[in-house]
Amino acid sequence: MDHLSSHSGLIKRVRVLGVAALIAAVSSACVSTHNVDMEGDRAVNLRDDMRRLAESRMVLPDKALTLNEAINFALVYNLDLRVAELEQQIAKDDALATRLGMLPNLNLNASQTRRSEDRTQDYIDADTGAVQNSNTLSSFKSSLTADLSLTWNVLDFGMSWVRSRQAGYQTRIADLQRLRQAQLLALEITNAYWRAALAEDSLDYIRAVAVEMRQQKSMIERSVAEHRVDPIMAKDAQRRIVELEITIRDLQAEVSSSRIELSRLMGLKQGGDFQLEREAIRPILAGLPRPHQLDVALLENHALHHRPELFAADFEEKISRDNVRAELLSMFPDLTFGIGRHYDDNRLLHANNWNTVGVNFGWNLLKLPSLAKRKNAREHELEQTQYERLQTTVGVVTQVHLALLDYAVKVDRMLLLDESYTLANDVLTMVQEHNRLGKISDLAVTERVLQDLAAKMRRDQSVVDVMVSYRRMLSSSGVDLSYWNSDLNELALLKQGGNEALEATIAPERKIVAHHVGLKETSNLFPWALQVGAYRNEAALAPRLQQAQQLLSRLLERTEPVVTRHPNPDGGNIYRARYLGFTEKQARRACELLKQQNMDCWVDKHDPQLRVGDFIVCDSQIGSRESEVKPCAN
Repeated sequence: MDHLSSHSGLIKRVRVLGVAALIAAVSSACVSTHNVDMEGDRAVNLRDDMRRLAESRMVLPDKALTLNEAINFALVYNLDLRVAELEQQIAKDDALATRLGMLPNLNLNASQTRRSEDRTQDYIDADTGAVQNSNTLSSFKSSLTADLSLTWNVLDFGMSWVRSRQAGYQTRIADLQRLRQAQLLALEITNAYWRAALAEDSLDYIRAVAVEMRQQKSMIERSVAEHRVDPIMAKDAQRRIVELEITIRDLQAEVSSSRIELSRLMGLKQGGDFQLEREAIRPILAGLPRPHQLDVALLENHALHHRPELFAADFEEKISRDNVRAELLSMFPDLTFGIGRHYDDNRLLHANNWNTVGVNFGWNLLKLPSLAKRKNAREHELEQTQYERLQTTVGVVTQVHLALLDYAVKVDRMLLLDESYTLANDVLTMVQEHNRLGKISDLAVTERVLQDLAAKMRRDQSVVDVMVSYRRMLSSSGVDLSYWNSDLNELALLKQGGNEALEATIAPERKIVAHHVGLKETSNLFPWALQVGAYRNEAALAPRLQQAQQLLSRLLERTEPVVTRHPNPDGGNIYRARYLGFTEKQARRACELLKQQNMDCWVDKHDPQLRVGDFIVCDSQIGSRESEVKPCAN
């Protein structure tokens, strides 16, 4: 007995030591998980980030980037949009997982056990109540069981169906959010692109002016030495020249910051070398509508039918309604149907394989009051969602009004500043002519050059503001990103070509143009054109255009001529060259300058169709505006 007792005590001590060792191992494992090597993890993650950036870098074209190319690159490589794409994929995977949850449960179970002792048991005599000894066995030490059961819970199926539909709505919401994110990204890129291009243009122009100013500075210094200019006025002019240098530094900083921001938006590595295409601005402005041609009510209507946020709000309401339905379903009793196939290797059983069929009913009646209150809460959430959708609607309408107001203000300001720059340029030209005749001092010329420069920079900044404001108005009105480069006339023509279903969905968009712009109405901010030639031979236009470009280099400001081909009533084609994007005053002034240099021209409102009576310049002679097209000499 002592031997057995000591053996039993040893076994107990071993068990205690084993449990203590297990507890110590688990505790040390828990403690070790909190000892994080931050520096090491940062180095590993940094290498992984750099590898991802290197693998995902786009290959820029050798030529300069246009605005459309910059936007297209950003839509592919912008990191925020990539995150949004992953969120879309997550929503789709969750939706599929929820739909698969509607399937019934198919459970496969298997178990193999071995007892240390035989399972023997006594029994009680029902008559006497006495415990009777028994040496019979009902199972063996080793057993193997398995079963395959299929169960279908009606309530779970209904809940899964509701959740599956909600997951589908969430997928659509993710798509709409990414669409809106892409529109806002395009707005940011438009702003950064044009500000960078404007800064580069201004920098080139100011550097040229700075060279002239340094020459003027030398002339002023000589005039002061000769006592022909007041020293105070000369010092003030020198101060302005220094301020001009400061402006150059500021513009250099603006170029750098805008390019850095543009690189981030496009998903480029900072410090990457890329060039921006300096697109001609006047033809772009020539395609913009006038503010009075836009009806805010129709813009509202279009926005309320097309803005992604409103579609997303509609889906949010559907999700809230399904939440109410889900709470209502949870109040029903639990009903489960099931079938199964079972196996037990117990040799004492008469049948080792058998089937089962059953139904289970359960209903927690005391939980019904709680579920009813939860249903009321979901109904209040539905009402809250409806008010949030109303808030979104009001916000969209407000954005449309503000965007149209901002566009009108920016256009009006730009027209005034453009006229101011034209006048400043005229004054500068006259001052320079008087200076050559000795009537005005060099100091006065310096003053006018700086005023001309300031007027140009203000005008150029206002032009960028107009273009960004116009695209913001398109975005606020729900115009699809693919149509941002089209004017409203072209947008209407594209929309009219669809089928009835498509026409029904875009009818408000078509009305915006048809009612307020009209297919025959010019919708330009600068509707006047300067025609410099129309030739039977297209090659004959080149020297003519080069001559006009040289004579009007400051007025045209890199504006490219529009060359169109039209059928000649006498056979063949006529190639017409026009500069677009002028006010009537600007166009007539430009034509006067050309005529002073013995170069004929014609000013008229731009019409893309060549009509009888248009001004014609032929291969070897100049035509006139007559009732019929004058034949061209061969």
